[in-house]
Amino acid sequence: MKYKITRLILLNIAIGHPCLAFAEGQLEVKPQATLQMQLVAEAEQLTDQQKTKAAAQFLGLYFNELDCENVGFIQTGEADDHFAPIFLASDTDSSRSLSRQEIVNNPFAKDKALLDITFSEMDANGDGKASPDELRDYLNAGLKRIDSDNNGDVYPNEVAAARTTGKRLSTEAANAKTKAKQSRLPPWERHAKASHAKQNHGDEHQPHEH
Repeated sequence: MKYKITRLILLNIAIGHPCLAFAEGQLEVKPQATLQMQLVAEAEQLTDQQKTKAAAQFLGLYFNELDCENVGFIQTGEADDHFAPIFLASDTDSSRSLSRQEIVNNPFAKDKALLDITFSEMDANGDGKASPDELRDYLNAGLKRIDSDNNGDVYPNEVAAARTTGKRLSTEAANAKTKAKQSRLPPWERHAKASHAKQNHGDEHQPHEH
């Protein structure tokens, strides 16, 4: 429902009022239900961005542990394979579960409020503690949340972007990530390639039988 308000005094009173918006020189009065829906949507978006930032911060803390092959990115399935050392390092009281305090007290995290969000998300059943399975599930969900091209691999620039903006990288950046991956061989492939080259080089210097 719109009302044209022509009196300048009413216009001055209206400035800054959350239920009012200006369009093309006219004053638009938004129905209260519409305003509430908009505020809820904005709150949900903010919450989602905060969850993304929290996941990115937590993954950044343990990036090297997850990338144990040292290939420069977290590969598909590595959270399943390497979550146990992360759990043991976080379980400072050896209770076999993680408390909110144990997560929030991480000395290497810059934003404690994001760690609080991390624990709330990690504690899926709401019992006030996080089990090893809940930690593993949170790591996998976080990787999926910030994986810009949905191929299962997460790079440092994806973690950094999500930590800063609360969003995934753009499509262009995701494509650049894929190209970078294709140009980089895992250590075992580099080792095999180097061994093969060395063997061929040695064969070239072997005396030929006549």
